[in-house]
Amino acid sequence: MLHSVSEGIAEPEAPNNSIRPPALRRLILDLLADGYTFRTLREAFDGPCHRRTMVLTFDDGFADNFTELFPILRELGVPATCFVTDRRGPRFLSDGQIREMARSGLVEFGGHTAGHVWLARDCDEATARAEIAANKRTLEALVGEPIVSFAYPFGDFGAREERLVRAAGYRYAVTTRKREAHADALRIPRQIVPRDMGRFGVYLLATRGKRRL
Repeated sequence: MLHSVSEGIAEPEAPNNSIRPPALRRLILDLLADGYTFRTLREAFDGPCHRRTMVLTFDDGFADNFTELFPILRELGVPATCFVTDRRGPRFLSDGQIREMARSGLVEFGGHTAGHVWLARDCDEATARAEIAANKRTLEALVGEPIVSFAYPFGDFGAREERLVRAAGYRYAVTTRKREAHADALRIPRQIVPRDMGRFGVYLLATRGKRRL
């Protein structure tokens, strides 16, 4: 689980949401050298997977996912899944950037609600349903194909949120939680990669901190 790919810190209150571009590139190269393959979330669940399969996910749709992440993916031929909201502006991906990344075949886009709302805490059921559905419609219009993956904002969800995500047509959903007592396709746990952790530590987190479903 990653967010911003930048030398700076995208969110001061959450410094681990940013990874430096050289650190990300080095991590991918280390994993490739050790026999890992990379898939989008949809590919990992829809098709056969090598035992050493890794899914890179990026939340929030920061603009540096185009300027910093996308060149690394193209250089190394590695796919990723980006969960984006309907927020636009200098800090976030534009419609054109989303289209270009989707056309490359390297990036799967997933939903993250229209306004990055805290579904379980701040939304009644009607608002939560509208946030999930509006975001899905926006993304499907941009990329021209069904959006099947979703990330719960702030990683928080309960039975209601899971039900609404399923009803919206999503097949897979990820959280920020590392472990789930009953993990399934709509509550997939992830491992965050802390900023500025040493190379060996990051590698161990990526490979030993994983959760098998």
